[in-house]
Amino acid sequence: MIGLNVVFLALDSIIVLISGEQFEGAKLTLILSVGIYYALAPVFALFWLYYVDMTIFQSKDKLIKISFFPCLIILINFGFVIASYTNDLVFNISDQNVFSRGSHHYLVILTSVLILVMTTIRIFKYKEHIRKKDFMPLLLFAIPPLASGIILILFNEVNLVWNSLIISQLLIYIYIQSKITSTDFLTGLFNRREYEMTVKDLSMTKNKSLIISGIMVDINDFKSINDEFGHRVGDEVLIVVAKLLKSAVRKQDYVFRIGGDEFVVIINSDDKSAVNQVTNRIEEILNQYNQSSPYSFKLSLSLGIGVYDDKKYVDIPSFFEHLDLMMYDDKKYFKKHSEV
Repeated sequence: MIGLNVVFLALDSIIVLISGEQFEGAKLTLILSVGIYYALAPVFALFWLYYVDMTIFQSKDKLIKISFFPCLIILINFGFVIASYTNDLVFNISDQNVFSRGSHHYLVILTSVLILVMTTIRIFKYKEHIRKKDFMPLLLFAIPPLASGIILILFNEVNLVWNSLIISQLLIYIYIQSKITSTDFLTGLFNRREYEMTVKDLSMTKNKSLIISGIMVDINDFKSINDEFGHRVGDEVLIVVAKLLKSAVRKQDYVFRIGGDEFVVIINSDDKSAVNQVTNRIEEILNQYNQSSPYSFKLSLSLGIGVYDDKKYVDIPSFFEHLDLMMYDDKKYFKKHSEV
């Protein structure tokens, strides 16, 4: 999106500089620049739709399913651009090589607006799959370009569209940088910093109906895997476990790598059995992986599982400390029986 915005700004500058000039090649340059400028306009909105969808679902397959309508809009917009070379539609280039917006220039803006609206609806539709911290930045992105588009329609000479996109991209850049600081670089899971902030937020929540469950996870014999097979394989195992845990939880649950080979799953639900359902899925997916594993060793996990009870635990941090102890008890049990 940043690269595309640079292209738009460059084309905008070329159009302003070339419009009205009569040197050799000026008309062809203006014709090509204006055509590319207007044809690419809704593509920016399409890229934003793809970014949002990948943020929510992290599935490339879903992008194909949602592409039909926006791609159809882009094709229609391309038809407007082609028609404008012979008709005063979205733009006009006079015999004197002067560029001006056409009587229906708002059609190009509408194509972008339709895709942005589609994306906004999708954000609201799948709100439960988006973290609260992610929801507002994703939602706010569309506001500056939508506002500038309305201004351009009402006031033909006031074009703030690409300036507004810079503001939108700045918002997303800040959001991405914030996300990077909360993400583990190897596995892509949330890191310890984000874990501690999440536990703190849960400790301050006033929603008494919310049931908080947790699973502490540790990879058995991980040191032996590193020593025998090397750190590259060790890193691969960490990535495998991260993917395993992500595929076992629901969209609204959290998975963290809090250090070394230790992970945490936090489950927010109105159902106390949710943690057992997630645990069963972890064990099922782990068994499936071991059946087709490329390694000679079997991957094994120690777990500490529980549901928070404010009558039993002083606070939420102490609850997760208890799960950590349960996980180490499970690890001791594993070592005892693996040595037999």
